Amino acid sequence: MPITTSKQTNLKSGEYNVDWLPFPLCSFGILVAGVYGLWPNELLFQSLFWVFMPGAMMAIISPNWTNWPKENILTTVGFLIHAGLMAMPIGEMARGHKPSVKWWPKLAAFLAILGGAIFSLNKALNANFMYLMEPSKGSILEVLAEKAGSHFNYLVGMGAIVLIMWCILASILYTVNVVQERIREHRHS
Repeated sequence: MPITTSKQTNLKSGEYNVDWLPFPLCSFGILVAGVYGLWPNELLFQSLFWVFMPGAMMAIISPNWTNWPKENILTTVGFLIHAGLMAMPIGEMARGHKPSVKWWPKLAAFLAILGGAIFSLNKALNANFMYLMEPSKGSILEVLAEKAGSHFNYLVGMGAIVLIMWCILASILYTVNVVQERIREHRHS
């Protein structure tokens, strides 16, 4: 069946839009969450927390599926999937799992390798998975693209956004840990 890059899909003729391929970051997140549900381990938990939860947060803050009618099931599914990708690592934290910044180098390497592979796929298919080629219309990435001045700077800016989100999450975790420790100390004194 031929794959097309047009925004139109004709299922009767067997033509599909390349955007239907499962290569957005959050699609990988759904796969990782499913595997984690079956075989939980530290690598998958850290990936869910540091890679896929921030991606889902960006998608919720600046969704690209809201151009569909509110009544469209894909609008609802878009919010539910991304909310689930945010909720899963938080739920695991409630069960005692702890995110660690020690995973940052490995996860940054994973994102760089994945990004490079997806960039090459985008070039080959004339696609835009993970918004590596251009920002999603109406998203906050449009501001980044306008300010960046070049495609290379846009990609560097995306990496900077990831680092900033990681620092924000790490600061929140640190603050929560400090507060919890002070509460424990206060109870024992």
